[in-house]
Amino acid sequence: MARIIAIAFMFACSAAHGIDSDEFQLYGVTTKGVVFDIHPYGNDTSALGDVNEPDGIHGEFYMWVGTEMTGSFKPVGSCRVRHVGTYSFSCEQGNRPLSGVTYEGRPVTDSQLDAYPEAKKLYRTFIKQYEYGLLAAVYRCKNGCGPSVPPNLIFVWRGD
Repeated sequence: MARIIAIAFMFACSAAHGIDSDEFQLYGVTTKGVVFDIHPYGNDTSALGDVNEPDGIHGEFYMWVGTEMTGSFKPVGSCRVRHVGTYSFSCEQGNRPLSGVTYEGRPVTDSQLDAYPEAKKLYRTFIKQYEYGLLAAVYRCKNGCGPSVPPNLIFVWRGD
């Protein structure tokens, strides 16, 4: 019941624009089982912008590594997420885990998951770990792909 209330709360907040532009996670798993739990912020920094603006949200993105209690943020690249026109997530060239990758995506809600089996599996795994979140998009890697990056990502709104 608490999970249903949390999901309803997330929907109400997002509809009322109560969720800040950086309150989301990108989530994916590599073919070798490495989890990429990507955030547009780290301990002392945050990306700037809004996914629903033409320039998107951009800056340093981070991956949470470890457990909720003992983990830490690790930089993954200077990246940008846009949900205007073509849905995209891309990171600049460099020497970080997601440097040089480009993902293209589309809006997806949890009621549409049966049409996207890879997103359905990721979303179920995400919800098991975090208990709530509002699915908004699914992405597929287009450039810079390989075994060290997830072939698919989901975008999940996560307000407090």
